[in-house]
Amino acid sequence: MSAIEGFSPIASGNSSIVILGTMPSETSLRKQEYYGHSRNAFWSIMSMLYGFNHELDYRGRKEMLMENGVAVH
Repeated sequence: MSAIEGFSPIASGNSSIVILGTMPSETSLRKQEYYGHSRNAFWSIMSMLYGFNHELDYRGRKEMLMENGVAVH
């Protein structure tokens, strides 16, 4: 059995909200993205809360979280 490693945190110096998750799914690991499975509602919910397009590329979605003080780990 091989060890599964998660991702580096998404965070900035102004983070005031931290979202803690479990180990990434196989899909997330394959894509190298937090909440990467298409059926996961995380990015849709975050986009509604913080007013950005959930169809941004992964880098853009991460930047939107950091701009809004949200960290993911």
